[in-house]
Amino acid sequence: MKSLFIFLMLMGTLFAQDKGYILDKTQHLMWQQCDKSDSLDRAYIFKSAQSYCDNLYYLGYDDWRLPTSKELQTAFQNKTLKNLAFDGYWSSEKDPKDPQDNALAVFSKNGHVYSQDFCEDTHIICVR
Repeated sequence: MKSLFIFLMLMGTLFAQDKGYILDKTQHLMWQQCDKSDSLDRAYIFKSAQSYCDNLYYLGYDDWRLPTSKELQTAFQNKTLKNLAFDGYWSSEKDPKDPQDNALAVFSKNGHVYSQDFCEDTHIICVR
């Protein structure tokens, strides 16, 4: 019975990835899944990134948002997400050291959090 349960959970994860999202059961989140070309092209300045996620209606949900730096860090370190650009991704948080000009971004390769100017194009992935 335990084997059947594990098999069904794995199938559910694979099925979810094919449907345009990834369920992160560790963090209890649903991540937007993009194909490789979409992920590499989706880069925005901070305000546009926030607006994109806040206004996204995808898979029947309208409560998408930019993830926190901790959510991104955990997802990148656990290799939860697929088809990522090897670059930075916006978090929802402004840089506490310079909240007027910078927000926090997270490097997809290793989960390193860094400060990024609001006006720089940076990749995004939305979560709910």
